[in-house]
Amino acid sequence: MQTHPNQSPRHLTRLMLVSFMVAGGARFAAAQPKYTVHDLGTLGSTFNRAFGINNAGQVVGLSGDRAFRTAPNSAINAATDDVGTLFSGGSTVALGINDLGQVVGSSSTSSSSMTHAFRTAPNSAINPSTDDLGTLFASALTVATGINDSGQVVGYSTLPRVATHAFRTAPNSAINPATDDIGALTAGPLLGSFIQAFGINHSGQVTGVSFTHAFRTAANGAINAATDDLGALSGGCCSTATGINVSGQVIGFSSVGVSGNTHAFRTAPNSAINTFTDDLGSLGGTFSTAQGINSSGQVVGWSDLASPFEPPHAFLYSGGVLYDLNNVIPLNSGLILTAAYGINDLGQIVGEAIPSGSSGSHVFRLDPPPTSVVSVMLDSVGSFDLPPGISNALTSSLQQCLNAMHRGDMTAARNQLGAFRTKVNAFRGKKLTDTQANMLLGFAATAIRMIS
Repeated sequence: MQTHPNQSPRHLTRLMLVSFMVAGGARFAAAQPKYTVHDLGTLGSTFNRAFGINNAGQVVGLSGDRAFRTAPNSAINAATDDVGTLFSGGSTVALGINDLGQVVGSSSTSSSSMTHAFRTAPNSAINPSTDDLGTLFASALTVATGINDSGQVVGYSTLPRVATHAFRTAPNSAINPATDDIGALTAGPLLGSFIQAFGINHSGQVTGVSFTHAFRTAANGAINAATDDLGALSGGCCSTATGINVSGQVIGFSSVGVSGNTHAFRTAPNSAINTFTDDLGSLGGTFSTAQGINSSGQVVGWSDLASPFEPPHAFLYSGGVLYDLNNVIPLNSGLILTAAYGINDLGQIVGEAIPSGSSGSHVFRLDPPPTSVVSVMLDSVGSFDLPPGISNALTSSLQQCLNAMHRGDMTAARNQLGAFRTKVNAFRGKKLTDTQANMLLGFAATAIRMIS
């Protein structure tokens, strides 16, 4: 397969997409976070990978040539989780999911050599009559890589050996060639152009790569060469952006100098790449890549190790520290976590792992401690600018839940979470929007499952 100079043929992520990684010194903290690890299984294939997780804990990804979407905080269920295809007997990959449970990706059409982008209805399988998003060009291959909660989809259309252009759709609409091509950092002829979009946030800001540099657009804007070029790390020629959060922080990977190394990066909100602050380092090797970011700015990805004889390891970057995720799970987990691709606002992480003694791969999900989840819920309530009476009622239940957890009284903690859910439903529509209520109820359901 022919690859772009910014792409690696090894560990392809999101179809024709990224796999590049960062060099630099790893940083370690005195006290590391701890996670519970879950092997989510397969749809029957030996090759499996998770590409995303929403705030309800639903996971999407690839199992062989089939796509899956799990139930919230659940393992893969072959009877219910296969997303299906646009064409019977074809193949599908799921690359993104929003908080409504809508899934996007790429699926075979009636031609075995042709794939189109798709977007499902919430928590539904692919409906070929409604979910095919079409293309920017006639006879083009098209991939959807991201979706926001408005149903806007981003991705790219490729005419093999001719051009690749990026798109952003209107909410819950198919690709409109007249309006959805987001342009390029460099004006030029169609022939040889290379623009791909890999992430979109709730404001409609899009990020990806245009020719050799990463970009971030304004909300619902086209690429503006004067303002949207993110540059590269020190001395680097090339960069690619793989994701963006609600604050406009962008993640991705960039070449560094003439060393041949590639470094993961995370920018400040709505800023270009800053070599002095945005290089995330590596786990001892020469390559790393950032693949997922949440609203708190926590980043996940994967990195080579110092030894060329070991597989890459998944990492978490949080609080200015780069953690090898294999060091923050139980020693007897039976898994080697090789890559992380998604992290939600609760801090749940998904990716790819190698089971001990196996040559295949499984999907994993890491759960942070329940106290961490409740703390995120407290922060969320505080960010909503609610009337004091409503805010105090909600935070009181959450604080009592935390107190019970610290005492080890999980029955009392579950009772307080139940009381919290009752209050959320009572306050829905009374300064607490449906979106806010649904988010809090989803967080509470996750916390209850963790302590049950």
